Amino acid sequence: MTPKSAVDKIHALPRFQGAPSLLPMKKLMALLHNPQEGLCFVHVAGTNGKGSTATMIASILGAAGKKVGLYTSPFINDFRERFRIQGNPVSPAVFVRAARRCFTAMQKLPEAAQLSQFDVVTAIAFLIFAQEACDVVVLECGLGGRYDATNVIPPPAAAVICNIGYDHMEVLGNTIEAITSEKCGILKSGTGAFVMAPQDYDAAVRTMDGYAAQQDLTPYRVSADAISIRQCTLGSLVFTYKGVPYRCALAAAYQAKNAATAIETVNALRAGGMVISDSAVASGLARAYIPARMELLAMRPHILLDGAHNADGLRALRDSAERIAGQFSRLFCLVGMLRSKEPQSVLSVFFSSPLLREKLSGIVTVTPDSPRACPAEELAGFLRDILSDASAAPPPILSFPDVQDGLQAVLHDLRDNDALLCFGSLYMMGTLRRAVFRHYIHGAGGEAG
Repeated sequence: MTPKSAVDKIHALPRFQGAPSLLPMKKLMALLHNPQEGLCFVHVAGTNGKGSTATMIASILGAAGKKVGLYTSPFINDFRERFRIQGNPVSPAVFVRAARRCFTAMQKLPEAAQLSQFDVVTAIAFLIFAQEACDVVVLECGLGGRYDATNVIPPPAAAVICNIGYDHMEVLGNTIEAITSEKCGILKSGTGAFVMAPQDYDAAVRTMDGYAAQQDLTPYRVSADAISIRQCTLGSLVFTYKGVPYRCALAAAYQAKNAATAIETVNALRAGGMVISDSAVASGLARAYIPARMELLAMRPHILLDGAHNADGLRALRDSAERIAGQFSRLFCLVGMLRSKEPQSVLSVFFSSPLLREKLSGIVTVTPDSPRACPAEELAGFLRDILSDASAAPPPILSFPDVQDGLQAVLHDLRDNDALLCFGSLYMMGTLRRAVFRHYIHGAGGEAG
């Protein structure tokens, strides 16, 4: 088995199964001798920010001298990015060894046909982190929490719920209360601590408080009022939390809330007896990195990537873009979305900003590499409708079915002090990153970020 054949075998499995149940996953883990049972976990759920928050927590714990496993999704460039140890993707040999064990066990499981892609990937992650004897595993939920494959773990040292918003309603429910209830499924008896990130909806807070009370957990609440952003520039975020200054490598205003959530998680782990110094917190935040989160790929012109793809994510991206708008002359956007994300209503959130509209000089729409993608021309039509209500004439909107063709078209129009913000589906971020790097490596102009 090679890494590619293992990934192909995973992708041949269904993305989702029928009625939600953890029973097939539990039976698979039993055949694998329950590797998750011997691990210490920080379990991270939520709608937006959970990948960044998990990465920051893992970086802090690594700076504190722990051997840290990090499980996130999706990947941007290489499938093995989903399994990181000390910040690095696991080796091909480690991945293949765990995948082979998992597929062998599945042959003995009558319920194997009920397993999804995410179930199998999660089982592989548990095998890897147990085999590598990780001190702590920071585990990002996939979809939801209650019936998420990651929820077969024992009670974690800390359960973290990031910002809750409207996404995956076809599975999780159409109300904030319903979505939050599914996320709160990770709160189980014996959980060491519960960390609640700042929430946009009071209903989410009320629902979390109810579940926490059932498990006799007093939440560590992250106070948005205790966050003060001191500097937010292209490539730099400096903020204080409860009066303590921090620098964050993930440079977007919305990352301050995620960083504060990571800090409170550390406080909870300290209360449980884990030794983590203040210097480890500062250095861990300063070096935490995750691609496609307001990622600066190039300067002069400025090229940024962000995987915001739902209403709350686009609202946070809009606010971050407004903070840095004064640092460039013109704004261009490259956008690709999945049809399931309700692109017309979601994009109206971002393009409602008068400041960004004033800077906006052109938009390119593309079709992400997914059968669920919204076609580029259809997306362009949505944007023309959204921008038609402005007093000024809307900027040019061009559509390209191919992501790389769309990028090349907009790059030719950029000047040194312009900014290109690429956002939307994470399915196109790897293609965009590689295309941007090739463009600058081959000397087409500008500077790599």
